[in-house]
Amino acid sequence: MSVIIRELLILLKTGGIDNVNLSRLNHVKTLIYIFIISTVMVICSFFIIAMTYYILDWRIPTNYLLTETKTQGIWYLFLVSNIISPIIEEIRHRICLRYSSLNFSLMLGAWFYFIFGYIYKGNERFFWENNFFPYRISITFFLIILLYKLLGRYGKINIRLKNLWINYKKSIFYFFIISFGFIHITNFPIDTNTLIMTPIITLPQTFLGLMLGYTRLKYGIIYSILMHTLFNLIPHIEYLF
Repeated sequence: MSVIIRELLILLKTGGIDNVNLSRLNHVKTLIYIFIISTVMVICSFFIIAMTYYILDWRIPTNYLLTETKTQGIWYLFLVSNIISPIIEEIRHRICLRYSSLNFSLMLGAWFYFIFGYIYKGNERFFWENNFFPYRISITFFLIILLYKLLGRYGKINIRLKNLWINYKKSIFYFFIISFGFIHITNFPIDTNTLIMTPIITLPQTFLGLMLGYTRLKYGIIYSILMHTLFNLIPHIEYLF
């Protein structure tokens, strides 16, 4: 566990860390340690949120997205929260922590999927509740393929992007951490107080983004998706009993 903490400090300082090939058993052991550290950080962040709102004498806003998702039924809940969302969010915020033309194309496609859906439907941004979803997903896949082909054809642009990722990896890493945290403010009713408190109320997601970023860089995108799925599963354990 001390190794993980030391590497996290290196990651925060440099924005990068070498990946490693371990046995499956060592992977599981290390991921358990990462999960423990992440859980402690998230619990501490909830304490910070509670204390901050208590001092300000403000009411903590309700996570309406989580509430609405729970009303859709158990299978919808697990499919959206524990399969689809982790995959999309890891592609959007983590896959391009290591640059490649494919990773870049997938990342921009995932951002388009979120932004286009959010603008079109406001805060109702689930997956297949209406006839808009097939168009949304089709356009997203088309843009991913188009961008990937363009980067393959125009090699100079691909090289410049690769160099950008190398020269500014720390800034890029922090952008993805902070954006992952801040984007979860859309889970809450938006008002002035909520916007002011964005850095505080999204602290659990920001901490989690750090740990998922570490997992992705160290062990790969599949492991960060699995870790993300595990964390999304925790609020829904009650439905298993």
